[in-house]
Amino acid sequence: MKPRNNPVTSWWIGIGVLMLSGALCLTLYNLWDENRAAQSAEESLQRLQEQMPQGAAQSLSASSAAAGPQAGSDPVQEGAPSEAGLEMPVIEVDEAAYIGTLSLPRLGLILPVMRDWSDEALRVSPCRFEGSPYGDDMIVIAHNYRRHFGRLGTMEAGDQVSFISVNGSKFLYEVSEVQRHSEPAMEEIEQGEWDLTLLTCTIEGSGRIVVRCNRLEREDK
Repeated sequence: MKPRNNPVTSWWIGIGVLMLSGALCLTLYNLWDENRAAQSAEESLQRLQEQMPQGAAQSLSASSAAAGPQAGSDPVQEGAPSEAGLEMPVIEVDEAAYIGTLSLPRLGLILPVMRDWSDEALRVSPCRFEGSPYGDDMIVIAHNYRRHFGRLGTMEAGDQVSFISVNGSKFLYEVSEVQRHSEPAMEEIEQGEWDLTLLTCTIEGSGRIVVRCNRLEREDK
């Protein structure tokens, strides 16, 4: 005589299968979203560098084939005033205003930086949260995508970071501290005299990783 199936056991097996299926779908979505974010940032960076001054683009990447602006063109536009009272130049790519490029040599990354942040903008590239490189108080935020700020927590004091504005002004920084905050309190992150702050969420999303930098050099255009 065959034993009858226990309906409770079958129910739990069904729940288990659904949970495994959900976990698999979530993993596949996260992988797709990571690749999409990396491609979006790369495409924006390429188009941005094509419009930046040739010397500025080449100083970020020796292998870059970026060309300078075409004769007679002037892609650099005046943007919102910085905290130092200077205009922040911008270049528009796909109707989004970019203020420059951020280089993180330890992570092997060069990323475009949008002037204004929003949930949708952060799915494309890092964004300026507030401040300005001209005012030595800029905060740049990004999602924890691996090809955005996902490895920010591996940076160390002494690492160099550089930012080049769309008009070719160059800002070189050195990492002073790598902080981890358990609570997402922006008020605490905004405090302190730091020339550049890089910010992202922890993997679980409940905390923040904050990289504090001080400026070493500045070359305005």
